[in-house]
Amino acid sequence: SCIGKERWVLATTTAREDDVLPDDVVDAMNRASQTTLLALREGQQRCIADVNLESSSGTYLSDEGAGDRWLALNHDFLEFLVRDGAGKVTAVFPNLANATLVQSRFPESPFSITTV
Repeated sequence: SCIGKERWVLATTTAREDDVLPDDVVDAMNRASQTTLLALREGQQRCIADVNLESSSGTYLSDEGAGDRWLALNHDFLEFLVRDGAGKVTAVFPNLANATLVQSRFPESPFSITTV
């Protein structure tokens, strides 16, 4: 039966001390986008999602192709919010260079981009 199977799964799953931490950079961004969307759905008018990737990214954002992966992470984060019903999304980047990179790479994105 399903109940027996569920009990078996629960009994064989051991919790780790770091289960609350993201597994990697992509997991961190996915969790940030899901949490942001949840806050917006619960009535928050504005959200700030600040993910510090420098200390936790390992080689993901430091080897060849890192710039493309950084752009893709930003785009996927913002597109997730728009696609899953966050309403109007405006991405505010800390500087003009970052904003311009994302805007030039994804000119027809369904979100707007600005800088501080």
